[in-house]
Amino acid sequence: MGEPWEASKGASDPAERQQLRDEIDGLVAHLYGLSRPDFEHILGTFPLVFPDSEEGQDRKEQLLGVYDGMAGTVEGWSAQKP
Repeated sequence: MGEPWEASKGASDPAERQQLRDEIDGLVAHLYGLSRPDFEHILGTFPLVFPDSEEGQDRKEQLLGVYDGMAGTVEGWSAQKP
C-alpha cells in the first residue's frame, strides 16, 4: 500500500487475467454460500459470457473447476464466528 501504480506489476497476459477472474468469481460464489448447481445455474444466465457453444461451455467448465478446487479451502468459512 502507498506505492505508486506501475503497469509492470499488473497481470497483462490474457490467460493470467482470466485465471484471476475465475479465482475471484469462484471465491465470491463460495462466500455467498452457493452450491455448485446454483453457481452453474447463475453462470447459465450470462449468455454473452458463456454462449451456448463449445467455447462457452469450456469456459464455464473451467470456472466451475476453479470453484470445485476451492471447496476444501473455504469449507467452514461461513460457519466461523468472529
